[in-house]
This record gives sequence, structure tokens and C-alpha cells, in this order.
Amino acid sequence: MQEVRTILTREQQSYRVLANILMSGESSDDALAILLPMENYRQKTIYKLQADHFINRMQKDDLKGYRLTRHGKDIMLTLDAER
Repeated sequence: MQEVRTILTREQQSYRVLANILMSGESSDDALAILLPMENYRQKTIYKLQADHFINRMQKDDLKGYRLTRHGKDIMLTLDAER
């Protein structure tokens, strides 16, 4: 099995965003605004997670949200196997 290396830690806001999406299956912009109230920081965090292929933006019937990719799920299981 290939070893997964990441600099993501449990103390980072990025981890909290991924955990929120993991628990709910999908997270809207409004839900992320509650978790990350500063808009610039939220945009940078989401952009970084998308660039690392941890999340994808989904849109259906005028509803927009973020979902974990397979890579994002694997990273979360690697960081916290009890999940």
C-alpha cells in the first residue's frame, strides 16, 4: 500500500472543514461561512483543499456545495482511523 503524506493536522481549520463535510456528506457555502467567518480566509482554505484534490464543488438544481473526493476520504481515514 502506498504511504500517504500530507501536512494536514487536526489543529488546522482545513481539517475541521474536511471533518464537517465528512460528517454531513456535503457542505454548503453558508455552513462553511459559520465555520470560517472571515471570507478571505474561507476562500483561501477552500481553494487550497480543491487544489489538493480533497474536495469538489458540486451543483445541482441551483444548490451548490462541497463534497469530499476519494482522496479526501482516504486522508481523513489516515489521520483519524477511528472515524
